[in-house]
Amino acid sequence: MSPSRAVKQAKRITTGKGPKRLANSSDDSCSEDKSSQKKRAKKETLHCEVHTIHNFSTEEGDNFTSSLLTWYHRNKRDLPWRSLSENLSPTDRAYSVLVSEVMLQQTQVATVIPYYTKWMARWPTFHHLAQASLNDVNEVWSGMGYYSRARRLWEAAKKVDGELNNQVPLTSTQLQEKLPGVGRYTAGAVASIAFGERAAAVDGNVIRVLSRVRCIGADQTSKVVLDHIWKLSDQLVSTEEPGNYNQAMMDLGATICTPKKPSCNSCPVSQVCGAYQRVQLTNPLKELQAGSKPDVFDIEDASCNLCLKSMWDKSLGVMNFPQKSKKNPPRKEVTLVCVFHVTNSNEKEFLVTKRPEGGLLAGLWEFPSLLFEGFRDEDDRNEEISKLKKSLHERWGVSKSVSQLLYVADVPHIFSHIHQMYAVYSMKLTCKDDISCNKIEQEVKWMTSDQILSSAISTAMKKVFKAVSSSEKKTFGNLTKGHSKSKQASEAKNTRKLSDFFQKVPK
Repeated sequence: MSPSRAVKQAKRITTGKGPKRLANSSDDSCSEDKSSQKKRAKKETLHCEVHTIHNFSTEEGDNFTSSLLTWYHRNKRDLPWRSLSENLSPTDRAYSVLVSEVMLQQTQVATVIPYYTKWMARWPTFHHLAQASLNDVNEVWSGMGYYSRARRLWEAAKKVDGELNNQVPLTSTQLQEKLPGVGRYTAGAVASIAFGERAAAVDGNVIRVLSRVRCIGADQTSKVVLDHIWKLSDQLVSTEEPGNYNQAMMDLGATICTPKKPSCNSCPVSQVCGAYQRVQLTNPLKELQAGSKPDVFDIEDASCNLCLKSMWDKSLGVMNFPQKSKKNPPRKEVTLVCVFHVTNSNEKEFLVTKRPEGGLLAGLWEFPSLLFEGFRDEDDRNEEISKLKKSLHERWGVSKSVSQLLYVADVPHIFSHIHQMYAVYSMKLTCKDDISCNKIEQEVKWMTSDQILSSAISTAMKKVFKAVSSSEKKTFGNLTKGHSKSKQASEAKNTRKLSDFFQKVPK
């Protein structure tokens, strides 16, 4: 079917003309025949239907970009990676940008700044980072979470310093192809800021800004929406200042067009913002309702795939966009943790083991742990104690004659997809030989308190260690307090009052 014929047929469908497909038609079977499969496959490859409001005209796009850059030059945030990059060579600038962009994934700017400063002071170039050990890298990263990011940076540095002979790929396409862990967004940011390539960089801030400016209300995680956002970004990115444009979009989303309480009155692009203009209307969705026509017609369905799928909420205003997808609730887990400790030369040491190199918290140190499966009764800890003892005996070679486990506390910690509860126990050993680690495949080590706090240990395990330390201080404090009271009572008993030295005269 020719495009013109398809458009004519689509118009007949939207106006009620032409054949209609009935819901109870014999064609609507549970299994698709070959004809239906071909038709569905063809439909999926067609351009998505898009209302005019979801696109920029050439004039609107130019206005958006120029207004944004003017605002950015007056209001850009003073960030260490920006000031540092100004005086670096293109290769070192690419490294600086890569470090900052990877750190900023899933982490707020205020948290990243001290980590970035410490990292760059220790490893200022790809070459310096390539010489470091992964354990050292994890130590510096410790506390920022999502530790796989640190490993990817380290692997990228090794590849640039070794295989690529310190020659950084110059384009966003090559960066994605040659550097491990570098995706489309990071590649666009590095290529535009470090090398001046006209490449877009789409992150959460950009998705939010453009969803509001162009009234894109479909699920922001859907391929249809993401493809359209990338298309708009490719159109808008400045030819003369691609790096500044991408940084301006990040700043706009972080400071003005925020997820909650956006400052629309201070926004430099409000004059072309569809969401802002719709807030001023009596019927904000008038242009997006039946009767308005998309730019591209589809013979199967004449509705727009980018419009809001829910009713307009007047109280939300521009925050009707973007539409968030429903997230699966995080799963709940209980992990039993045993903190072994011995005292040598008046200094305590604690046993830690290194996690596997893949998965959650890969390569970090932790206290011996066991995932608890089944129903947990917090009022009756016999079952979890029994399971923990069995594991400690079978996996860690703990003698059954070793002193009893002491319950410390329940320590909660929330990961992005897991609500973790650590049931923390401690066990005092007379010597390190009380435990055998022959059956443990991971590396094990004894550490002092200072070493634990400075090592590559997760925030969750630091919370566990803090709970154990607080428990010991409390116990020691109570013992000291009890001893003090006993001493005072003894002294009082042996002390005679002044009246005892005078003979009582009978009345």
